Amino acid sequence: KWKQTYWAQYGQTQLLMFRSLGDFDDWATNPYHTQAQRDFLVKLKVDFVNDAMKPNVVGYQITQPSTKSYGAKEPLMRQ
Repeated sequence: KWKQTYWAQYGQTQLLMFRSLGDFDDWATNPYHTQAQRDFLVKLKVDFVNDAMKPNVVGYQITQPSTKSYGAKEPLMRQ
């Protein structure tokens, strides 16, 4: 099931995904958060450079988009 998310580029190599724009605003503007609280607001973090240095990670690959229907009356979506 598709859900709306909010993403932001952080630095040169990181992509951060948040549950909502409110979570991003809180993460970006609240100076009183601890690092653990700030990390909790991030739903997913992808670092395209440092993640590739972890064991068992070869890298990232771009794939061709394809269309998929999620219901009989739903429009085709790209994935």
